[in-house]
Amino acid sequence: MVKINLGCGGRKLPGYINIDYSSDVNPDIVCHIGHDKLPFKDNSVDYAYSNHFFEHMNTNETKFLLDELYRVCRTGAIIEVICPHQMSPVASHIEHKQNISECFFDAYRAGKDAADGESKEYFKIDYSLSFMRYHPKRTGVLRFLPFLSIVPCNVHFKLEVVKKIREENQEITNK
Repeated sequence: MVKINLGCGGRKLPGYINIDYSSDVNPDIVCHIGHDKLPFKDNSVDYAYSNHFFEHMNTNETKFLLDELYRVCRTGAIIEVICPHQMSPVASHIEHKQNISECFFDAYRAGKDAADGESKEYFKIDYSLSFMRYHPKRTGVLRFLPFLSIVPCNVHFKLEVVKKIREENQEITNK
C-alpha cells in the first residue's frame, strides 16, 4: 500500500512516503508540491494525507496539486486533508494564502452539475469540523467576564477518488 504525507515538514509519519519542498526537514522525497509533478506513476497511490499544508498554497498551486493527486491516486483512494477552518483564530496567519471552509473542494465534487464548465468531478467529499473555546486576551472589565464563544478550529476532509464514475460518464456521453 502506497501512502504519502504531503507537506510533511517536521511531522514525518512512519509507513508513509514523506514529501516536502525543503530538504532541511529531511523528507523521503523533495518536491515543490503544487509546482512539480508528483513523482509517482498514474494510479499508484492508495492513500494521501496532508495536515495543515493546503492553506499555505495559493489557488493555482492547489488546482495543480488536485490534478496531480487525481492522476497518481487509484480509484477508491482516500485523500485526507486537515486545515484550519476560515473562522479559526489562526486562519489569517501571515503564512496562509487561502481561507478554507466546508465548501473548499466543491468544484471537484463527483456528481456535481457545474454551470461554469470548470468543475472537475474527481472526488466524493466528506468533512467534519472540530471546535474550540476561544479565549482572546482580555483587558479592563472584560478580564472578569468569561468568554465562551465556540468557533470552528479545523476542517477535516476525506476525499475519495472516483475515476470509475468519470470513465462511465464519458462512455455514456460518447455513445
